[in-house]
Amino acid sequence: MTRKTRLYLATALSTLTTTTAFADVTALQIWDDWQALLARTGAEVRFEQSISDGILTINDLTFTAKDSGNDGITRVKLGSLVFQEQDDGSVMILLPTDAPIVVDTGNEQITLNQSHKDLSLVVSGSPMDLTYRYTVAEVSLRLVEMMVIGEPVDGLSAVISLNAISGTTQSRDAGLREMVQDVTIGAASYSIDFNPDDEDKSLASQGTLTDVQSSFDLAIPENLKTGTMQEVMEAGLRALGHFGYSDLTASLMLNDAGDVANATLSSQQVAVNTKFGKGQDDKLAITQDISFGPLKVLSDTDIGHNDKYLQFDLAIAQIGAGYTVVFPDVYRDGSFEDLSLPEALDAGLSINLGFGYNGINGAFSHDAGDKSSDGSLTSATAGFNLSLDRDVLLYTADTGTTEMRATTPELPIGPVEFTVSEVSSHWVIPLKVSGDPAPFSIREVTSNLSISDNLWAKFDADGLLPRGPLSYVWDVSGTGNWLIDPFDERFQDEDLGETKGELHSLSLNELKLSGAGIDLTGAGAFTFNNDDLETFDGIPAPIGALDLKLVGLNKLLDALIELGFVADDEAMGARMGLGLFTIKGDGEDTLISHIETNDDGHVLANGKRLK
Repeated sequence: MTRKTRLYLATALSTLTTTTAFADVTALQIWDDWQALLARTGAEVRFEQSISDGILTINDLTFTAKDSGNDGITRVKLGSLVFQEQDDGSVMILLPTDAPIVVDTGNEQITLNQSHKDLSLVVSGSPMDLTYRYTVAEVSLRLVEMMVIGEPVDGLSAVISLNAISGTTQSRDAGLREMVQDVTIGAASYSIDFNPDDEDKSLASQGTLTDVQSSFDLAIPENLKTGTMQEVMEAGLRALGHFGYSDLTASLMLNDAGDVANATLSSQQVAVNTKFGKGQDDKLAITQDISFGPLKVLSDTDIGHNDKYLQFDLAIAQIGAGYTVVFPDVYRDGSFEDLSLPEALDAGLSINLGFGYNGINGAFSHDAGDKSSDGSLTSATAGFNLSLDRDVLLYTADTGTTEMRATTPELPIGPVEFTVSEVSSHWVIPLKVSGDPAPFSIREVTSNLSISDNLWAKFDADGLLPRGPLSYVWDVSGTGNWLIDPFDERFQDEDLGETKGELHSLSLNELKLSGAGIDLTGAGAFTFNNDDLETFDGIPAPIGALDLKLVGLNKLLDALIELGFVADDEAMGARMGLGLFTIKGDGEDTLISHIETNDDGHVLANGKRLK
């Protein structure tokens, strides 16, 4: 079933629960209104009707929608409806308290039974401005039969129940059909069991939602089925939606010949928001975001025939994600699906993705005969964002304090532990070929990375190396321009023989590396002459300076010699090499260096000419 077909059928089915002004309206006017709405979706409606004394009866009601792009159809049989005019000018709609619904896609046929208790569905208003008010104590859909290519699916049962439903829907028609709905559901639950007669397998799942809220604001133009996307958008197509609930609990059990897996899920305070319609510059845009409050997952798997057992649990205090996609104008004429990503970006496509969480706590244990493993993870925060258009790529990823612990037979040294207070990446990369320099930047940070003493002892049993945390910062920015499109296949050719881009300026805003007793810091800035590729053998001639400071190198080399990682002659060679462009700084075991390039093509280290 395609996306458009699902839209048509969703609109058709929502009409049955669509539900205000206080003018007179007739049963036939409401039914005509329903048919007009369904006609806009392209669905074919078939029925038989009779009317007498203000009571309109619809029998053998069937919706049929064609799947665009293929010959498939989806047919939904809904049975009968009654529209009964009331003395106050409103109309009451009556549905059978117990009736079948048949969904037929050709290869699959699903028969459901719908039932309800204490349903009240009343329509009031005028023919062009209708309000539906509804309440129902309980509605349920139960699977009666499922056929796949003419064969019944044995051992499958399923039921969905909704309780304490109330809501309103307003429907206006002035060329543009507008529908606004607000519904609350006290509780929603499902149950699925699959136990085939001839297989040693089974599946069971149950779940419940409480305090469900659902709302939408939908505008459907007359040309939804016949118009191009551009025509439909210009006619006013839009959709805004919200869905949320207070609590969710769900469970799953799988049994495959005695191998059993169980899982439970719980979450709170979930909200999903969706927007579809005109965005900036009147372009089609889709935005969706989702947020969860506390989320918990527990699972255990018992693989009996292999004597293995796995248990896993995860808790997240808060989690959120979202995206926005702005489509180019070519999307409206139907040619968008034929474009590659670079072509779509050239046409105006832009994408923004985001994800983040607060407070992760997880643990696992694994037993396999006489071997066992276990571990845990805690993480305070994390965030990720990616923004992409034809001009620039923006990427950020940040993780707060994180701790990991693991015990495994492959490392018989006890628990291995890692902690880190921050890991982050921030990138701004231009993507478009241009004759003008564009800014770029890259910042990578790792702060206070520590490992457990038993892991240090694997290569430094006597503690010769300081075991303080490792920190690293690399922050550069500059300007440059591409001469070859980064999305062009030629850009990936290492033997191309052409210059792919030009670097105009580069600043080392911050360099920091500390750990194992050393501390390296640095900063500097250079400009580059792309017209001079001779002075530095094919590299644009740089002008600028770089300052570096290194503390603790000699002590580190002495420790590495004693540990056997570095030979005496290798350490001596390293010290002599550093002596060419470093001098002694203030403080013990401190080296500094000032590297400079000038417009004469000279390279100087601490005032001494190297080139």
